[in-house]
Amino acid sequence: MINTQLKHPRIKLACDLIAIACIIGVLAILAFGFYANFQSTGEFKLGITIDSTPQILTLSALIIICIACDILSYFLKKQKKSMV
Repeated sequence: MINTQLKHPRIKLACDLIAIACIIGVLAILAFGFYANFQSTGEFKLGITIDSTPQILTLSALIIICIACDILSYFLKKQKKSMV
């Protein structure tokens, strides 16, 4: 939502939307890499497989972008319009 009391409300909204998209991307990568291995002997394994270098780079980039957008959004939230 756009808060009219902020100095740059549209930039904060854009940062929030980018952070949400990055979180969805990270969750999608983790969901597609999830595996479950059940055996008839009673053993089972659950885990996440990330095989290739592009997946690792994409996951790292999404996490870094998400952290940067959250920090920027926090500082934009702290800047209020002057009432004078």
